[in-house]
Amino acid sequence: MSAQEHFLRGNAFFTTKDYQSAIDEYSQAIRIEPSRASSYFNRGMTFAFMGRHERAIEDFDQTLHVNPEQAPAYHNRAISFERTGKYERALEDYDKAVDYDIEYVEAYIGRGIIYNNMEQHERAIEDYDEAIRLDPYEALAYHNRGTSYEKLGNYERAIKGYSQAIQLNQKYALSFAGRGTSHLQLGNQDKALQDYDEAIRLDFESNLAYVNRANIHLAERNIEAGLSDYDNAIRINPGSPEAYLNRGSVYGGQGEHERAVREFDEAIRLGPAIVMSYRNRETSLLFLGKRADARADFDKATELESNAS
Repeated sequence: MSAQEHFLRGNAFFTTKDYQSAIDEYSQAIRIEPSRASSYFNRGMTFAFMGRHERAIEDFDQTLHVNPEQAPAYHNRAISFERTGKYERALEDYDKAVDYDIEYVEAYIGRGIIYNNMEQHERAIEDYDEAIRLDPYEALAYHNRGTSYEKLGNYERAIKGYSQAIQLNQKYALSFAGRGTSHLQLGNQDKALQDYDEAIRLDFESNLAYVNRANIHLAERNIEAGLSDYDNAIRINPGSPEAYLNRGSVYGGQGEHERAVREFDEAIRLGPAIVMSYRNRETSLLFLGKRADARADFDKATELESNAS
């Protein structure tokens, strides 16, 4: 069997998500024709889809050794660098990708995501602007630009970005959730609630929407609905200390201090540097008559506040 035949078989296996068989076929193609860049590239893509990013990087390296001007190889290696926390290396590759293909929309978006992760939101917006200029129908670019504006505290511009993304994709749950958060920051609780309702209707795994909708319900004194949303938020992401903290605060407010303490215990286990967890647990412990334990929480919270100042 020729290298081309193995290559095509690899593509067929990749299409059916039989990734290990695809890797085997691409490897056979490389063994027969070791100078074929496309075999290394496709095998690298397969490793990336399997979450094996270090191995993917090796194949993208080899792709670029054979063809050093292949923009998609730089782009996909950048993604693998990002997944392994190597943001500077990812930026270098995104730069190369747009150097070799100045109209590479996905590379501008990817570089914008890196800048967002590095808290360089103005630079992220520049990349999203360019992506939108090249492809005004790319919903992800509008959504991410909205996220950047939200991080900068420009909630009006954030709402505009999320709304443009929703206009292009009316099932974009994350954009509804993001827009809801920006409405909430501007004090528009009714609009925020509508957006969170829609985000949850579209995507029941939206932890952010459940937590923020719970906060609105509690502000409206709808305790049962708020607790239900916190329950769902914790079900989706049991590693979120904020959800336990908030649920504990509700229990404490209802006088259920034993339950509140259990919630604060879990919040502290998951996020030991969150001052409010200690402050709230201190209050519930005082109600339970456990003054020594409450004093220990007071001291710990004070220590954390001092270290943060």
